[in-house]
Amino acid sequence: MRVLITGGKGQLGNDLKSSVYEREHSNPGLDFTFIDIEDLDLTNVNATQNFFSKNSFDLVINCAAYTAVDKAQTDEKNAEIVNADIPKNLAKLSNTHKFNIIHISTDFVFDGKSNRPYVETDYPSPLSIYGITKLKGEEHIINESYGAIVIRTSWLYSKHGNNFVKTISRIAKERGEIRVIDDQVGSPTNAKNLADAIMTIVSHPNLNFVCKKKEIVHFCNSGETSWHGFAKSICENQKIECNVIPIPTQDYPTPAKRPQYSVMNCSHINELFNIEQIDWRIALKAFFSF
Repeated sequence: MRVLITGGKGQLGNDLKSSVYEREHSNPGLDFTFIDIEDLDLTNVNATQNFFSKNSFDLVINCAAYTAVDKAQTDEKNAEIVNADIPKNLAKLSNTHKFNIIHISTDFVFDGKSNRPYVETDYPSPLSIYGITKLKGEEHIINESYGAIVIRTSWLYSKHGNNFVKTISRIAKERGEIRVIDDQVGSPTNAKNLADAIMTIVSHPNLNFVCKKKEIVHFCNSGETSWHGFAKSICENQKIECNVIPIPTQDYPTPAKRPQYSVMNCSHINELFNIEQIDWRIALKAFFSF
């Protein structure tokens, strides 16, 4: 099976490379190709069509995304192109060339008003331009593709790219005190765990059956915390002496509104592919162990 991974130099793309390398001897029938914008500009429809006409794939894992949540509020056009138009084009191409798609989405498609972890069938109601464009991308993939799985994840971090863990680690070392929001709750997710879950799906005998049904699944590390609790754990794991002060959302206004509660129920992905979650505290500790 030939597998194309877009966004190969992003957080998840880089961790997928590591996961592929670790499993290359146990998955001899899989052939992976990683691309990023310098290899193929997916916003260029003609170039993308030409690429798929010349190259044959059985599965495309779309990790390409516009993830600057606040910037998207004033850069809606580019967020729309990357998060909605690219998935739409890939969905159409999947019908032409008969390949399945694994598409990565986000917990920010929800409004955060739930009093229990979100399941896949809960009605999405995004609060930001970022969430709106990601939801549009989901809809294109589910409604217009040959076959697909949409994976929603949350609070993703990695040793690659920009993320909350890197930011808190840097400013906590520079300052003796930081103020972090304590009334937004979610599930921090180590990108390496998501990459391993994707690799399990890719090699699972249920892959084609589930793609044909066009399923949405949730995957994140288990448990929940606030951004403040997450920041405290980041400092504690690195033994950084810093006073992490909890503050309400109203004391730290941002251009994009975020869901107050975006914890997701991940039992469906376990039912389909026997993928279990790792507690976010254990995943974070492992992240700093390497």
